Amino acid sequence: MTHPKSPDHEPALLSEEAAAGKCGLSRPTFRRWIAANCIEPVMAPGAARTELYRREDIDAFTGSR
Repeated sequence: MTHPKSPDHEPALLSEEAAAGKCGLSRPTFRRWIAANCIEPVMAPGAARTELYRREDIDAFTGSR
């Protein structure tokens, strides 16, 4: 299975670690933003209990800070 790509060939879905890094946040701080409903995870297709983050949501979040 291939992972969806955006038009610029970057992954459309990011792991928690990659999303936190793109935001410039530590993972614990990133998790606090998730708990505050500032960032919404999506469930990974076909993977049990794996949360991923849309790159477009992360880009919007970093642009709004």
